[in-house]
Amino acid sequence: MPHSSTNIRRDRNMRNTTKPPCCSSLFHFTLIELLVVIAIIAILAAMLLPALNQAREKAKGTKCISNQRQCGIAFAMYADDNANWNVYRGRDPKTGWTNYFWMVALFRHPTKTDYQYGNYGTWSLANCPLDDLDPGAYNNKYGMITFAKTGSMSADLKEKYGNYYTRSWMSDASCNAEYINRGLMKSVSSLVIMGDTLVLNKTYGGNNFHPTTDTDLRSGIALRHGQRANLLFADGAARSGSLQELRTEYNISYVINEYGVAMP
Repeated sequence: MPHSSTNIRRDRNMRNTTKPPCCSSLFHFTLIELLVVIAIIAILAAMLLPALNQAREKAKGTKCISNQRQCGIAFAMYADDNANWNVYRGRDPKTGWTNYFWMVALFRHPTKTDYQYGNYGTWSLANCPLDDLDPGAYNNKYGMITFAKTGSMSADLKEKYGNYYTRSWMSDASCNAEYINRGLMKSVSSLVIMGDTLVLNKTYGGNNFHPTTDTDLRSGIALRHGQRANLLFADGAARSGSLQELRTEYNISYVINEYGVAMP
């Protein structure tokens, strides 16, 4: 018997309103499927995180070299104003403070005005980006070359680099005054005057380094950036150096690794 028009419309409406299972708005995942998705995300994260960390460390190394290059410019400007002399440690012209270190002579401190700070750049330039200690401190800095432990340069270093270092007791015998003279330097492209440092058995930097020995267990050039140390040379160039380069090309035998341990 033929369908009535009413039944035909009812059948058509039912077909239009009934969705097949594939078009349902609710998807149901099994526990195994969820675990597979989580495992894939974990694998991708494990693959990407080391690359991100390496990129972050490389960026810090690049920033460190830039900082040291700016320090080199500040050293040159200070020397131009002071008859070729750069100070490692002396007496503050304002207060008579005897630990008038190189970064005080060069840079403006972010908060303090108690000493005669320099005006050749900002205080943060003296910090390696890897250091996360007090940025206003005086010891957590790049290290400038000193021969205070031996009292003077060795004969072979004087022959190669010139007799540019001077050290003398202050008038009140309170401490040593130490200076380097840029006009007396030789082989300036291989003469390291500043670089990454760590205090021995510590994970923070000092403000000086001795190239050959450190008898009172203080700071030295440190391999802080991928087994390399970032260095500032007397000609104003800044670049990184490996342990082999430090010892064979730059005459720096006292080297500390990234964990604060002296290299054999």
